[in-house]
Order: sequence, then C-alpha cells, then structure tokens
Amino acid sequence: MTRTSPTSASGSNHRITTAVIGVITTCSLAVAYIPPLSRWATEGPSHCIVRSTTGFLCPVCGMTRATVALLHLDVLGALRYNALAIPFVGFLVWQIMVIAG
Repeated sequence: MTRTSPTSASGSNHRITTAVIGVITTCSLAVAYIPPLSRWATEGPSHCIVRSTTGFLCPVCGMTRATVALLHLDVLGALRYNALAIPFVGFLVWQIMVIAG
C-alpha cells in the first residue's frame, strides 16, 4: 500500500485549486472582453436550467452578467444582476493573491 505524505497531498490540492481559479479567471475575462461573448453574456437570453424548468430564480441567476459588469468596473450593474458576484469576485482576487504570493 502506498501512502502519500501530507505535504504531497496539500501540494496536489494547491495545484488543483490554482488550476480551477485559473480556468474561472480566464473564462471570465474572455466573456467580459471578447465582444461577441460579452454581448451574449449581457444581452442574451437566460440559460439557467432552474429558471427555465421551474420559473424561479436560483441563487446564481445573473452571476455571469454580474461578473462581466464587475470586470468592467460597473459595481451598480453587478448589484442589479446578482449581489453575490461581489464577494465571489473578491474571493477569486484574494485566492489569486494567496497563490501568487
């Protein structure tokens, strides 16, 4: 039976966390700054499965649009779409700072 040391397990978790944050950041920036994606994210139809099946808003409805608004420094627009985006983006920025340094 092979055992992993605690340091290698935490290093692996750190790499996974770094990769996930990198993917989320890259996708957010792409949606915010590539014009066709930005228009789709801010003006397009809602693609929320919960909303389309039940008619009710889920807790993350509007999160993509709010994140795009925050990346354009439109805090009031982000609040209008979904107020949870502000702590979400703040958490991502904090994680990037922790990983970087």
